[in-house]
Amino acid sequence: MTTGNPASVLERLLEQGGVLSRQFIDMSPERSAIERLIAIKALVQAGSARSILCLACDEPHSVAVEQGDRPGRFRAYCPDTGFHPVEPAMVRTYRVDLSWLVNTVRHHFGLSQVEVRSEEEPIIRIGRVRVGRYPVLLFLGTRLAERSRFTDAMKRVEEVKGDTPAIVLTSTDPEVMPGDLPARTAPIRIADVLDVDRLDPVVEDPMIAALRGPGRRAKVGPIGYVFASDFRSATIGDVQYAFTDRKARVVEVLFEAWQAGNPKVHQKTLQAQAGFSSRVGQIFAGHAAYETLIRHDTAGYYWLDL
Repeated sequence: MTTGNPASVLERLLEQGGVLSRQFIDMSPERSAIERLIAIKALVQAGSARSILCLACDEPHSVAVEQGDRPGRFRAYCPDTGFHPVEPAMVRTYRVDLSWLVNTVRHHFGLSQVEVRSEEEPIIRIGRVRVGRYPVLLFLGTRLAERSRFTDAMKRVEEVKGDTPAIVLTSTDPEVMPGDLPARTAPIRIADVLDVDRLDPVVEDPMIAALRGPGRRAKVGPIGYVFASDFRSATIGDVQYAFTDRKARVVEVLFEAWQAGNPKVHQKTLQAQAGFSSRVGQIFAGHAAYETLIRHDTAGYYWLDL
């Protein structure tokens, strides 16, 4: 492994699977990042190594580790140099604790702690949370470059998400995933949302960007909302709206302004572009989208709350 931050190292360990030996950690150029993961319990002990590298020879090679003459003592035998004592710490191994990762995210969103019972599952449901204004189903997916795991994982997401946007936090590069994710589902790299040097390690910005879409530094999305091509209907989060022709025209003008990066539109401009003379408040009187999706201020400006 090359040098990197702890979250990037965690990603690669999730993709590779298996365990790290203490000897490997001590020799790794990423030792400080791995030690940080151990310190915060993202990596936990996973038993003892069955073999280590023999460093007594000019050419390092693997030698089997066996129990020594007393409990807690170990030794390794090299055909060239004989038996060598092995420090107990040297045979310790570490693995990623998925429960730590899942519960770190759950804690950030105020959810109770859970135990991850199977760490071999391709996808784990973290829970239903609120990111900004949007309800979101959060998942954790690993090794999704494998077609069978990806297919199984996406099937599970599709079965439970309904109209709710979904985010899959993943150790897999989305570019190598062998298929498309379900509608309104975004993959986000774990390293993009995890900063272990913060008191609260979870960073929401990439999730908000995926939900809100273009112009918001989004790598994927938007998944937080969807508008019909004629703007006669929309789903915002998991809430559905229907609009008459006149209302749809207002929504369309406001959405175009949102996409252009200047979301606030004055009522007079709205009236001119939408082709009506009534006040916006009159057009949307009693409609569920008014004061929720469509916001306004006392200066006469309107915008979509996306």
